[in-house]
Amino acid sequence: MRHPPYHLRVNKAIDRFLLVEIIDILKGHCDISDYTYYGFGGPFLEDCRLIHNHCPKIKIVSIEKNEHTFKRQEFHRFSKNLDLKRMDFASFLADFSSDGKEIFWLDYTDLRFGHFDEFMSIIEKVSENSIVKITVRAEPPPNGLYAWEKFQREYEAESPSNGVAVWENFLREYEQVLPPSARQTAIETRFRFVKLLQDMFQMASQQALPASGERVFQLLDSAHYNDQTEMLSITGMVCNKKQVSDVRQWFKNWAFRNLDWKAPRKIDVPILSTKERLHLEKYLPTKAKTGRSLARALGYRIDKSTSGHLEKLKQYEEFYQYYPYFARISL
Repeated sequence: MRHPPYHLRVNKAIDRFLLVEIIDILKGHCDISDYTYYGFGGPFLEDCRLIHNHCPKIKIVSIEKNEHTFKRQEFHRFSKNLDLKRMDFASFLADFSSDGKEIFWLDYTDLRFGHFDEFMSIIEKVSENSIVKITVRAEPPPNGLYAWEKFQREYEAESPSNGVAVWENFLREYEQVLPPSARQTAIETRFRFVKLLQDMFQMASQQALPASGERVFQLLDSAHYNDQTEMLSITGMVCNKKQVSDVRQWFKNWAFRNLDWKAPRKIDVPILSTKERLHLEKYLPTKAKTGRSLARALGYRIDKSTSGHLEKLKQYEEFYQYYPYFARISL
């Protein structure tokens, strides 16, 4: 199996820490011991370990279908309270019923029609005040609209459901994302695609929890970042409509909140050496967060263009507290 080394990816690590911050805010209003975290731990169980270290009262469940990855998880088991389940997620979801409150991270490396169905099914099944996070690949397919039409035919043959309506809308909108001329850059196309995906998840949440019901999916955070490929990560809470104003109040002072489905935040921190980070630390935090004060402190560029250099340092100013330290140890 090929597993991307997520434990060595700074953008991915920041995305993990943003989930931890959401849980920390949640702890001020809910009994965190009532929660169970469900995720796809991968071979090193990085997200499970992070959640456990910050919130040891939360029960942890990792779901993995691959035999050898599952064996690696058993090797890296860090707590008796960690429940490792060897099964595919579709089978797990079919038998899942809420017996408390949940925190789900559906962390995918690709983009498939079925991911929308699984997202919709989860937010229908979890208890109120549960957190659901989903991460998917967010790059336009190289073969354009034809690729999506092919996927849709395969999807409808395998899994007919109300999710099909979501994708019919997606296909109509996707044509508008494709570059109409050479003037539209690849970056512009990619961002439009990311925003379109977020819009589709909003529509999916509204289909799963319709206006006639008592519950809604309240968005809390959304971000996009490069992790070998562009990724979109969305986090929200399933709550009773009567509690929406309270939930929004809980998160109103959180710097990274996105409560109204605005465009997702970009995470694109630079790769810095430990020496560079220690040098910049005495200038942080900054008030303006423009990257200029750190640029003066460094005295050289870390990107080929001045604008890119400032943007990278601006990103570092915003996320430096979540930037992980990696070390090489010789044994």
